[in-house]
Amino acid sequence: MTVQTLRPQAPPLSQYGVGVLALVAIVIVASLSYDDALLAFFWFGAGTLVLIAVVAVFLALHRQNSSISLEPGAVWHRSLFGRTRRVDATSVATVLVIDSYSTLVNPISRTRAHEPTTFFLDHTGATVLRLRGSLWSTEAMSAVVASVTAVTPARVVNEISATPQSVSAQYPRAISFFEAHPMLVAVIVSATALVLLIVVLVAVAFALS
Repeated sequence: MTVQTLRPQAPPLSQYGVGVLALVAIVIVASLSYDDALLAFFWFGAGTLVLIAVVAVFLALHRQNSSISLEPGAVWHRSLFGRTRRVDATSVATVLVIDSYSTLVNPISRTRAHEPTTFFLDHTGATVLRLRGSLWSTEAMSAVVASVTAVTPARVVNEISATPQSVSAQYPRAISFFEAHPMLVAVIVSATALVLLIVVLVAVAFALS
């Protein structure tokens, strides 16, 4: 039995830009809370180095552990943390190939990320395997599609562009509620953070009174 193993491509650092900048901002604010300039500089430097180390470890684990193995009738997907999952080709009823999947990455500026994405859906429309263009090359995704469709009459749907909302409208079980409604999630998270901030401020005010 011939097994073809695919390795991921290195994700662009810009994919983590917003998150890293937000964490750096938190480190800066925390550093400014110290009156001692030397101590503030130490915490800023240490915090920044920790963030860089976390990103570096994540990328190294991704390159080392993640893989896709293709064998007749099945796809083996090994995740970032080494968890291996088998997807039977016969369980795939629809393959949704999107050239440009547009997701909201910053609700405030409405910045969107665009990447090729392939969904493998079962007979109920639920996603059994999903490949993101930021992690897998188009050649790797095409190889998985070819391997699956070689043994099962899955319907292949090609879309030039799509959004989580359009995918959810047509395939309600393909993505999570949180991905389909990013603005609502952002509002809930912001409101929760605001409530927690108010609680902390009130607690501090009572403690100082």
